[in-house]
Amino acid sequence: MSENKTQPRNAGHQQRNAGVKQDRNSAVKEERSAFDNIGLTKRNADYMFRFNQALQNVTKLDTDKKTEIVQGMLMN
Repeated sequence: MSENKTQPRNAGHQQRNAGVKQDRNSAVKEERSAFDNIGLTKRNADYMFRFNQALQNVTKLDTDKKTEIVQGMLMN
């Protein structure tokens, strides 16, 4: 064990990472805010966000076609 009894063993680790904050969802927040700022209700904005996620994850369409589909839904 360590010779210094006044500090815990992991004190250096805590100090080294004290100012670190992970922002794992920044991309998701940006994408969701894009739908929030166009005048949709919360429920509709959430639907469009989930629809866009499904388009990206499930379909094999190119980016231009996906954008066209989302824009078409927003116009109706």
